[in-house]
Amino acid sequence: QLCINFANEKLQNFFLRAVFKAEELAYKNDGIKWEPIPYTDNSSILEICEGKEKGIFPSLDSVCRAPKATDETLAAQLHENHARSKILCRPKAGGGGKGGKKGLSDKEAFIMKHFAGDVTYSVLGWLDKNNDKLSDDYEKHIAASKKTMLNKYFAKAEEEEPKGGKGGKKGGRGPQTVSKAFLASLKKLLDALESTDAHFIRCIKPNNELKPNQLYGAFVLTQLKCSGTLEAVELMQRGFPSRIPYSAIHERYKSFMPDFVQALPPSEFVEAIALAFGVQREDYQLGMYKIFMRAGKAAFLEELKDANLDEMVPILVKKIEEFKKKKEAKIVLERNLLTWIWRRRIRKLREMKRKAEEARAKARRAFARGAAQKRAKKEQAKKKSAAKEEVLDSQEM
Repeated sequence: QLCINFANEKLQNFFLRAVFKAEELAYKNDGIKWEPIPYTDNSSILEICEGKEKGIFPSLDSVCRAPKATDETLAAQLHENHARSKILCRPKAGGGGKGGKKGLSDKEAFIMKHFAGDVTYSVLGWLDKNNDKLSDDYEKHIAASKKTMLNKYFAKAEEEEPKGGKGGKKGGRGPQTVSKAFLASLKKLLDALESTDAHFIRCIKPNNELKPNQLYGAFVLTQLKCSGTLEAVELMQRGFPSRIPYSAIHERYKSFMPDFVQALPPSEFVEAIALAFGVQREDYQLGMYKIFMRAGKAAFLEELKDANLDEMVPILVKKIEEFKKKKEAKIVLERNLLTWIWRRRIRKLREMKRKAEEARAKARRAFARGAAQKRAKKEQAKKKSAAKEEVLDSQEM
């Protein structure tokens, strides 16, 4: 069950990388303005399962090699390695989870929080299962069988066996285990998928009882959320899934156009054709190398591809001339608008300067008045003091 669920996690991660991460990278590489859509990444779950130091599968192989190790040894090591993890947890008393394991303790089980839900795993018998293999003698006898299917299969299995797999010979990597074989097979599958142009089909269960004509909305919605399907739909709706290189359109039609049209840069040439076919500005973005279009908005290219060029070219030329005139008018308007903005700014700066100068002059006048008043008060005080002294002198005489 762990192998099945881990394979599902790897396929889910492949889906996320092929849909979300690849989409973000495409926008980034072409300089497209884009608001990323948040989605649930399961990379941390994969690390718990296959991480080199503390992953479940490496830990299982490590315990299998240890002398006198038991299934409880494996459980204890897993809980110790992931004591602070929120993905691999100890089973709750009396709990079971989706795995249906009732009343298991942390000495014999653990809970994994998969992208599709929590699953309880019992490790009882894991060491024996992981080491489960036919003896070398049996394999040799079967490989020597006269039954074509048997000897071919086992001969092929022997050829694919990793070095050191038959008994941990010196310089090898230890005996082959079920988990090692499974991980190698899974890697081969993912490598093959990575080399493809992937498309995806989501299988959604209508109910958990496997009954016909019964659809439970909440059950279906949970699957859509966990699988990232809702986010993928939002990505298609908000994103620009159709991408066409400028050169592909430019090369096909430029030779039929007048000189002034041929002289247009490829991006402007493509934009002109898109606008000529009524594509709205919000339905496309111009990247560095491609035009990015919303879903269904690239249909005009099919019309172009199937159109009679003798009939279509005059229409395109007319539309492109209109586009050119509008663009030239836009440039003039922008230039005039920019001139108006600068003139307005200059007027504001001049007004601010005038007001500042008036304020400074007013301040200077106020300062001068204050200084004059202080001088007048001092003169008046001196005159009073002198008059008082004259009065005193006359009285003494």
